[in-house]
Amino acid sequence: MSELATISVAVYVRSLDKRLLFVQKRKSGLWGPPAGRQKVGEGIFDAAVRETKEESGMIVRLLDIIGMNDVIEEDQLRLGIAFRAEMVGGELGPEDPEIEKAAFLKDMEIDRIILKGGIYKPKHTLLILEDERAGRTYPLDIIRKVVP
Repeated sequence: MSELATISVAVYVRSLDKRLLFVQKRKSGLWGPPAGRQKVGEGIFDAAVRETKEESGMIVRLLDIIGMNDVIEEDQLRLGIAFRAEMVGGELGPEDPEIEKAAFLKDMEIDRIILKGGIYKPKHTLLILEDERAGRTYPLDIIRKVVP
């Protein structure tokens, strides 16, 4: 097992008509929110905004935190932080070649994808999706930015 833990982010963005931004992975065809890992030297909030832009083309402003998952697997340790955000610009379309497409989906469409087993990292995504749909959130300021 690696001695280092990684921090990953996922961003949940609703359109004005309440559709949720999801992206489809090119290799697997699986769907999920824009997500990825924080880079060394990058703030967690910046990572969330960057990943959303790269994977969907959308520029967002983070609103709050939906939840956090402590992911313990055989070969890695990871803390996953899910954010709720609003769109402030951009054009829908992935910049990341690993993403097939980005789309705003109705909850009913997402539920169909779930039933067909088409969700990326379902254990994590489904827990956070439940919290997002229930409106459970935490303020962003529970994460403090510390600059040396």
